[in-house]
Amino acid sequence: MALVYAAMALVLVLLWLLTNPALAAGLALLVGSMALLMRRGRRIVRSFLRARRAA
Repeated sequence: MALVYAAMALVLVLLWLLTNPALAAGLALLVGSMALLMRRGRRIVRSFLRARRAA
């Protein structure tokens, strides 16, 4: 049931973003930069752990 509510909320948010293109562009930029930071951060943590294991 929670999945149905989440899907309905997602549809409402998508419709709201379609009516506000500037907000949609800002949100896309934010999500894209967060994904890039998470990927880069994971790589840094992995290399740090590898260095600790080797030491």
